[in-house]
Amino acid sequence: SQHILVLRERKTMFTLSAPLPSKRAQSTAQKVIDLMEPLPQKARKTLTLDNGGEFAAHEKWRREIDLPSFFCDPYASWQKGGIENTNGRLRRYIPRKTNINQLSKEDFDENILNYNTTPRKSLGWRTPLELFKTNLARVALQTRKRPGMLSFFRFLSQLWSARLAC
Repeated sequence: SQHILVLRERKTMFTLSAPLPSKRAQSTAQKVIDLMEPLPQKARKTLTLDNGGEFAAHEKWRREIDLPSFFCDPYASWQKGGIENTNGRLRRYIPRKTNINQLSKEDFDENILNYNTTPRKSLGWRTPLELFKTNLARVALQTRKRPGMLSFFRFLSQLWSARLAC
C-alpha cells in the first residue's frame, strides 16, 4: 500500500499521519478515528476534506467521535493549500515511490516527528509540536479528565523529550 492519511491542524501546523491499508472509505474512516479520538473534544472541531472517495464514510467519525466534516469545492486547490504544502514537505522524507510497508513504524513516526519539530518562520520560529502542546494544555484545562488524555500527554512529552535529546 502506498496510501498515507495526513491530518494537519490549521493553527499550529501540527500533523498526525498513518499509513492506510487501502484507499477504501471504511479503512480511512477508522484510521481518522484512531488518530483523532485521543484528543479532547474541544481540540477536534472539524475536518476539511478533498472530494476523494476515501472520505465517503465521513459520517462514521461524525457518529463515533462527534467530528463534523466539510468538503472543499471541486478543483479548488487553494482551499486546502496547507495540507498540500505539508504533503510536499513529507514527500521529501517519504518519496512517492517509497514502499510504505518496508518502513518500520518507528521510521515512519520519526519522519512525522521531524516534520512536527522543525521550526517554522510562519510560527515565529517555533515548532508545530511546541505550539500544539501549548494549545492542547489550554484545552485540557477546560476539559474534564478523560482516561485517554493522560496517555496522550505522555506520548507528546516522550516525543518532545526524544527530540530534545537528539
